[in-house]
Amino acid sequence: MHPLLDASQLLPFFVSRSEESDPLGEGTVSEIVLISANHSRMLFRHIMPPMTLGIELSRVGQAPNSLFKPTPNGAA
Repeated sequence: MHPLLDASQLLPFFVSRSEESDPLGEGTVSEIVLISANHSRMLFRHIMPPMTLGIELSRVGQAPNSLFKPTPNGAA
């Protein structure tokens, strides 16, 4: 293990709420978003193949990352 340096810009991170979702439409929670009081976000997403974890960090005022857009199974 090693520190995730990009996360240091968000620390300390006090969670004010969390959201769970199924962006791939597989019928189970595969994404959890932790949201701070100032609306910074830490997104954790299960990615195929199994056992792969995607992490996205965003600060208030930061443009969203459009490089990865999940689609439901079978969708093009």
